[in-house]
Amino acid sequence: MRNLLLIVAALALVGAACGGSDSETGAGSGDALSISDAWSRQPAEGQTVGVVYGTVSNPGDDDVRLVSATSSVTGTVELHETLMDDNGAMSMQQVDEGFVVPAGGEFVFEPGGPHVMLLGIDPASFPTDAVDVELTTDDGAVLAFDAEVRAIGGGMGDMDMEDMDHGEDTDEGHDAEGHDMEDMEEDSMDEGSMELDNDAILEIADMLHQIDIELTAGDMEPIRQLAIVSPYVEMFSNQPDSETTVDALNELIDALKAEDLDRSHFAAGVAHQEVHGMEEHDHG
Repeated sequence: MRNLLLIVAALALVGAACGGSDSETGAGSGDALSISDAWSRQPAEGQTVGVVYGTVSNPGDDDVRLVSATSSVTGTVELHETLMDDNGAMSMQQVDEGFVVPAGGEFVFEPGGPHVMLLGIDPASFPTDAVDVELTTDDGAVLAFDAEVRAIGGGMGDMDMEDMDHGEDTDEGHDAEGHDMEDMEEDSMDEGSMELDNDAILEIADMLHQIDIELTAGDMEPIRQLAIVSPYVEMFSNQPDSETTVDALNELIDALKAEDLDRSHFAAGVAHQEVHGMEEHDHG
């Protein structure tokens, strides 16, 4: 009888252990999450930060909080939000508490808004097709996905990089008033006749956002950043109602020439806001 009781007790313990195992390995609240239109911009030469965007959907009945992110391209990945101060300047900061994907709804990582920030990347080894990302929820569930890597399109952001002198004559190249920058600006005038549609405007807004992120991280490279920004002035000069946008871009150019980090950071935020506003105006 005693042996029978011991056997029954042992079976009960085994059953309890099996039940606990099932509970511990059960699906977390974030397992039903999905992401669409996930993408990242191909970093330019010398760029040390990248950004991932996409729309996270939650078909479940409960809100889900995204609290962290990882990627194989860098050991430092953060969830960031974009803020605007009373003067209209935009800045970015890490969101320690993460972002909530509402039940039956979605959360959008987008240029000018919340985003997944990749810090300390190496442009030379950055993937050209897709970058792997994992988003983790507060209950430990993981949403793993590949974000499409999109090259700088339209010949706008990278066209002058080929013309710039990034070679051995670095002292000349970094002369804020030197002939290299002047030649760059003159060469960019050929792009002034380009008509900007909404896709092109969004492309430019995204590039300005990337520069703003770089400057936020203290990464200031005037020659390269000017090569990206300078053509935009002439492009927007031919667009209607673009005076404040052109002024904002010129201010960013002047700040980069002066190699003034704080001024450039502020100007990049304003320029990004102005360009992004034109894209929204077109949709209105």
